Amino acid sequence: MEELFKFTLMARVRSDYLVSQYSERKGAAQTKALAAAAAVVEAPLVGVVVSTKRGTRASRGMRRFRRVLRMITSGR
Repeated sequence: MEELFKFTLMARVRSDYLVSQYSERKGAAQTKALAAAAAVVEAPLVGVVVSTKRGTRASRGMRRFRRVLRMITSGR
């Protein structure tokens, strides 16, 4: 009985380590990583500049973006 009491006192100090399971810690780490990745907001790709034989020109999306930007800044 005395040994059980001593073991209980020793294990009480390390109870958090003894009761946590690897799979739970791994799952919590994955959840944390997914939450961090979801918090990252990336800007959408609006347009691409294309290089051709006649020179460099913006794609249709980039031209549309510039047109909308001009409308916003001009106050229309």
